[in-house]
Amino acid sequence: MQIIAHEDADGICSASLFKMTDPSSRVFFSKPCGLLRDLDQINPASDLAVLDIALCEVSKELIVSRLSRWGSPVLYMDHHPDTDKALLDRPNVRVVYGDVSTSELAFGYLSSKLKREGERVMLMGAIGDYEDLTPLCIDRLHRWDKRSIFLQAGMLSGALEVSRYDHEFHRQTVDLLASCRPPSDDSRIVSFAVKASELEEEFRKRVESSAKKVGGIGIVNDLDGPAGKGATYAAAAVGTSIGAYVDTDKRRGIADISFRVIDRSLDLNRLLRSVTPTLGASGGGHPSACGARVPLGRLYELFRAMNDGLAENACQFRTISLGAVADLPRVCAKLT
Repeated sequence: MQIIAHEDADGICSASLFKMTDPSSRVFFSKPCGLLRDLDQINPASDLAVLDIALCEVSKELIVSRLSRWGSPVLYMDHHPDTDKALLDRPNVRVVYGDVSTSELAFGYLSSKLKREGERVMLMGAIGDYEDLTPLCIDRLHRWDKRSIFLQAGMLSGALEVSRYDHEFHRQTVDLLASCRPPSDDSRIVSFAVKASELEEEFRKRVESSAKKVGGIGIVNDLDGPAGKGATYAAAAVGTSIGAYVDTDKRRGIADISFRVIDRSLDLNRLLRSVTPTLGASGGGHPSACGARVPLGRLYELFRAMNDGLAENACQFRTISLGAVADLPRVCAKLT
């Protein structure tokens, strides 16, 4: 089997559970905006499992078409909104979908074939995706020492942040977990995790001193740190309901943005999916945690569209003050 997984803790733990049951599986990594391209790089004659990858709005129809014509059975396992609907009634595509981590979905799907350590892998993936308060996770956590599981999950997530572009190391991490060994068995993971902890504290201070309030969004950019945490710290620093961390790539003319919400009544996924296509951008994820990719010159438009969307949909989203919208040109000029 070929496995294409998201390259975060949930994706890596999901891939590890599959490889625990089929050691000959080959593991590749992708993300929503790159899945269509990456599908062209692997063998369409071999069975395929796609794990923890949301469908990008811009290329969704092409991805669904590509998978529908795949030469072997396809398993699409995911927990991002709308994935199941997009792949409905595709004869050769089996969809496993649920409102839990993909690691938990994989654990349930494979449970009869998994060893005892599969529980630990599942719990680490769920914790890494902030999805550990489900009934199954709470029940299975009682079968382990909670402190040890959270320590291992923290080391794994920290190591992945520091080594985020080292795909071969991540494949080796999948192999480690699939062999029923904990992250702490690899000294590189421990070292990376310690480094991640040190860097995060420095990063948090930089974010909190640099964050700008743009309407109802706290924004910070290009500070060389974990994007999701940067978005959370930006929102906390300026007192907004939404935080955004922007990585700009001036050579390619794009900006990758991670969004997090403080106010969990907001459905950020629905908002981004409604505004990004008109900007030649892509975006989506979970209601409280999303990503987007936008042409660099249209950052200003994205933030304005988000603020406008929040203001115009008071019945669906809480109203957010737009008093700081006048700051948009000045702040976004710095980003571009």
